[in-house]
Amino acid sequence: MAIPIISDIIKGVLSPIIGIVDNITDPVKKAEAATKIQQVENALEEKILSYEAELAKQKANVLVAEAKGDSLLQRVWRPVTMLSFVAIIVNNYILVPYVGMFTDKVQVLEMPAGLWSLLTVGIGGYIASRWHEKQLRIKNGNAGG
Repeated sequence: MAIPIISDIIKGVLSPIIGIVDNITDPVKKAEAATKIQQVENALEEKILSYEAELAKQKANVLVAEAKGDSLLQRVWRPVTMLSFVAIIVNNYILVPYVGMFTDKVQVLEMPAGLWSLLTVGIGGYIASRWHEKQLRIKNGNAGG
């Protein structure tokens, strides 16, 4: 089954061709053309999903390589970055409102422009790396952890 966004993109790309097929009057040729378009749509969908799967695998491999790196900085830069963003979020949305009830001398930290998207990517990367790690453990016969 297609992912809705991918399916919409493919239908958008193929819609001019589908419009031409709708103008075919011969029912046999129209059915043949519709079948060919469906085959192309399925092939495109398969290629896109394959690409997405490979991309996710490569991202997970990068994260695993970093986590197993020789340098402490190489291993911890992502967690440190994410914890810094978490500190900003805690400050701005938990501490400042609470402390602000008692004093007006609290400061909201400046939110970097791409904070939310970077936080989403970081959490997604963490989840992908943990999933990959667990899959490797399962594959190697150690389902714990």
